[in-house]
Amino acid sequence: MTTPADSAAPVAKLPTSERQRAVLRAAQLYFLDGLTQAAVAERMGCTRWTVGRLLKEGEDSGVVDIRIRHAQARVRSLEIELESRFGLADVQVVGTQETTGQTLALVAQTAADYLADIRPRPTAVALAWGRTTSAVARAAAPRWSPGTRVVQANAAPGGVDELLGSGATRLLARKAPGTVSLFDEVLENSLRGASPDISPAARRVVDEAESADVIIFSPGSIPSSSIIVKSGILSHVELEELWERGARANVLGRLVDAEAQPVSDRLEGRLPAMSLRSLAQAPWSIAVCTGPDKVAPLAATLKGRLANVLITDSQTATALLD
Repeated sequence: MTTPADSAAPVAKLPTSERQRAVLRAAQLYFLDGLTQAAVAERMGCTRWTVGRLLKEGEDSGVVDIRIRHAQARVRSLEIELESRFGLADVQVVGTQETTGQTLALVAQTAADYLADIRPRPTAVALAWGRTTSAVARAAAPRWSPGTRVVQANAAPGGVDELLGSGATRLLARKAPGTVSLFDEVLENSLRGASPDISPAARRVVDEAESADVIIFSPGSIPSSSIIVKSGILSHVELEELWERGARANVLGRLVDAEAQPVSDRLEGRLPAMSLRSLAQAPWSIAVCTGPDKVAPLAATLKGRLANVLITDSQTATALLD
């Protein structure tokens, strides 16, 4: 909003050369002399809002070059390229660390911080099950969003470790602190390859997940050791057949191709989960990924517009762009 004082500021309508000198002076007073924006405004005879715009112009034009030198710092150049390439609303890329465990921990911490910074605070957050999302729950700070409801986005198949399944949702809700909605039953028929009707209780959880403000998920690859095979939902032969038909990612229990289009309905109904349409339409659909095995699934997810926010590491980001 423009204030009366701002509209009268002497630097607001200067010729280009004078404007550039104003940008330079504001930058030097602020960054070199350590003055506050209010003090810079007093020196230059304008408002602090004008000073803020001058500093922003300095960054955009290259007059000001701010560099954060830290092994865990974000890589802005990759963030900008990913935003442009895939039409994302926001991207955060952190430096790849010495080990895969350290990289996962940093990416998860970045995602947890991002979640805590969302304003207005979300009423409900849907969390998918898995190793990466579990790491996000562990990284969340105490009281990250008091009163928020945390919902399980998709039911985990039998045999999944408790912390990687519903335990991550419980943990994130407890840390909020808030309430929780879980799929409190494992459908035994799903392990036998049947397609049972989803119970009313499970349907209520699906509905809550689909109406959540924020969805946090990590698209999975389709290796031969997939939990889908281990749990008995699909056989190894069936999974290979789906790979031949183009399956490249597992998104919330749905197998999709390189454009995020479903390749089979064999998993539909076997384990309750929110729909891919709801995922794509969520106000905050946050994909959190790291590792070479996640590049193809992530590419499919972004091409299919299933996520509008991406949090990853520099090596994964570079491979994705390549």
